[in-house]
Amino acid sequence: FAAGLGIVYEPKSGRQKHYQGPSNRRLREANAMAMHPSGSIVATAERAFDANIFIWDLSTLSTLRVLPGHKNGVSAMAFSKDGKRLVSAGMDPEKTVM
Repeated sequence: FAAGLGIVYEPKSGRQKHYQGPSNRRLREANAMAMHPSGSIVATAERAFDANIFIWDLSTLSTLRVLPGHKNGVSAMAFSKDGKRLVSAGMDPEKTVM
């Protein structure tokens, strides 16, 4: 990811695809990312007031879910080994973990 983009590099073609957020709202400054154990889903989080986490499909670039909740951005994320859970650490003074 870079700034407000999730960048997907396709080695066979040498091309890049860009995830910019759902169609109704662009991704603000992205600063955390986690890859699902399946390798086909990515979570990208914002560094912004009222930050969201965007879960999206790596091949289609479609947004699967938008998770709100962090007040001042997300500093780190990780999927559980089985892929059923996503944990995120907030940048707020309380260091909220969701």
